[in-house]
This record gives sequence, structure tokens and C-alpha cells, in this order.
Amino acid sequence: MTTVSAIEARILGVLVEKQMTTPDIYPLTLAGVVAGSNQSTNRDPVMSVSEREAEAALTRLHEIGLATPVRRPADRALKYRHKLTEALELDQPTLAVLAVLLLRGPQTVGELRQRTERYVTFDTIEDVERIVDRLEELDLARRLARQPGQSQRRVKELMSDGGTDVDQAHTPTVDVGTNELEIRVAALEKRFDELLRRLGVDDL
Repeated sequence: MTTVSAIEARILGVLVEKQMTTPDIYPLTLAGVVAGSNQSTNRDPVMSVSEREAEAALTRLHEIGLATPVRRPADRALKYRHKLTEALELDQPTLAVLAVLLLRGPQTVGELRQRTERYVTFDTIEDVERIVDRLEELDLARRLARQPGQSQRRVKELMSDGGTDVDQAHTPTVDVGTNELEIRVAALEKRFDELLRRLGVDDL
């Protein structure tokens, strides 16, 4: 599947979020897309997307079949909707988990269950695990290796160009009694080792 940019991933997440949580305002106008992309809550990282950037991203998403503009008879402005359901054949629970990953970056399964409560209801943590299994089968997400100081593995989306960087560092959660400096050094060492591997250098 074609990789999307960070802004395109954010917009796809916004379109799914608004469809599921505020269907009365969906599809979204360009202004609505920008406002949703730049929200300071339920977003990681917080972005500052301009109308021009959003419009360019929506144009490309339309070109690759993941979003489309729509104008109904009663609409005074052009609006936009995602096409992830059709393009990827995802059901609502799977779409909800993917959207939260697109909006908030790598997360544990427990965080995904909590943060999708506005979208859908998962009865057990195992239900979310099965969704992650499905996303991994589709190459849309991947479980990360557990980092030092983390009690659980995180899941990251693979749709965006940032998401496809397999060993992209994510600042680990510090457990009680764990030295934060040691954790940060370990994360930096891992990134450095990966850089050397990509450059074809065995050691310095």
C-alpha cells in the first residue's frame, strides 16, 4: 500500500474520529479538517497544519483512493470523507484502533482499549489484541519490541512514512525505581546501532 505522510495520516485519523464520535458534522469541511488536525487533545504530536497543507494532503489522499471530496445538495461548502472502509475492507472496531494509532502514535493495547472508548466498546483486552493481530496481518500496524523500563509492548501504525521506520525511537515510560537516564541512553544506543547497520558500518 502507498505510504502516506504525517499530515495525511493525521487527516485520515481525524476523518475516522469525527465520523464515529460526531457523525452530525461528518463529512468535514476543509476548516473542520484543519481544526481536527490541530487539536491539542487526543493528539500526539500536536501539529500546526495550514489550510494549504491540508488541502494538498486531501488531494493526494483522493488520488490514492483513501479519501474523497463530496458535495451534497444542501452543502454550501465542499466536504471530505475517508475511504478506508472501502479501500482496506476494515470493520468499525478495526478502523477505530487504526484511527487512534494514526492520531496518537505508538500505544499499548491497554491504552488503545481506553482511548477507543469514544468510538467503540471492547469488552476485554483480548478483543483489542485480536484487532492488533488483524492489523498486523494487513501490514497496517506492528507490535514493537519492549523497551527498557516498559512493562508492555507498544503498537504502532505502518501507514505513514514515520510509521514504517521499524526502529523509530519512542520515549519509554519510566517504571518506579528505574533510572531515567539509563533508559534514555539505552534508547539512544539502539538508534545509533540501527544507524550504523543502515550505513553498513560494523563498528566505530
